Amino acid sequence: MSFESSSIVWSAKQVTKMIENNKIGFTNLVQRGLVWENERKSLFVHSTMIDFPIPEIYAKRNETGETGETDEKGRPIRYYDILDGKQRMTTLADYINGKFKLKSNTPTVTCDGVEYEVSEKFFEELPEELQDKIKDAKFKVVYFDSLLDDEEKELFKRLNNGKALTAKNKALACCNNIEDILEFCKHPIFDELLSEKKLENKEQVVYAKKSYDMLFKDVNDVSFEGKKINKDLETFKMEYDEKVKLEKVFDLMMNTHTVFENETDMLEEKEDKARYKKLAKKLYTEIHFISLIPFAGKAVDLGKNEDEFSEFVKTVFDTDNGYATNSDAYNTAITDGTAKTPSIVARHEALQTEFEKFFS
Repeated sequence: MSFESSSIVWSAKQVTKMIENNKIGFTNLVQRGLVWENERKSLFVHSTMIDFPIPEIYAKRNETGETGETDEKGRPIRYYDILDGKQRMTTLADYINGKFKLKSNTPTVTCDGVEYEVSEKFFEELPEELQDKIKDAKFKVVYFDSLLDDEEKELFKRLNNGKALTAKNKALACCNNIEDILEFCKHPIFDELLSEKKLENKEQVVYAKKSYDMLFKDVNDVSFEGKKINKDLETFKMEYDEKVKLEKVFDLMMNTHTVFENETDMLEEKEDKARYKKLAKKLYTEIHFISLIPFAGKAVDLGKNEDEFSEFVKTVFDTDNGYATNSDAYNTAITDGTAKTPSIVARHEALQTEFEKFFS
């Protein structure tokens, strides 16, 4: 592996403009979502006002721009994909753009002998001297021009060695087939299932892995405990025919959800509308969604459509007694140790009984 690099220095003001003009992005496969809370962001902004140095940023440079675009003279537009430093860059850019105010416990700042109160202030409320300090804060960016995917993953692991990353983030960084899996995870169901923040944090990969296990593995070998599933993510791979089958299953689940939403819109009685709204919500609740995957697979094999499958889901999940389902065995299996194999098996067997009863 070769990690030859160059470096450049940008001000926070430059960084803010470059993000707005899509010359800086955070699209690399192993980048985390935005995870800093307001207190940490406030502390970082405060650091720039007291001239505290900013740690180095690491980026992969694309000489032809994100989409191969060129400037008015035909020269390639350089695009920097940030590998490490997203939280720092976006924090200053967001603060400069007025997207948050500093926490109430942010310390005062002394500038040119004058002490300023900065707590609970937006950027535009700060004195001009402090605004300039923030805009002039310097980012040293170390960038790589010829970084292969494997090198990018290795660099991520080493840069984040010792950082408080989640086990899932580390597993995704080590995943041999992450590009292929993320491409599959562009299925539109994930836009409905997950919030923008969860998509940024690549929760769709975990959903895909759990769905895959339920569809193609013996249920007695399935476990969703963190240590096990994160380890499995590193070698997770889907064959072409498995992708095709799982896409059909996701299509059926999404269309079933649409059936419930349409009923919610069409019905006039408030009580009936509430029932179907609750069914739609239950279908997209993770534990129920994943548990239903193998039965959506069976329905696909039987040639059942969303209207028929929605009727099955309704027989199980349409309740008026406060419980999740009409199955005591299933309800018991969602109260404790839900990620463990015995609970997964119990939910599966409960739904198996209901599925056979309904479609017999």
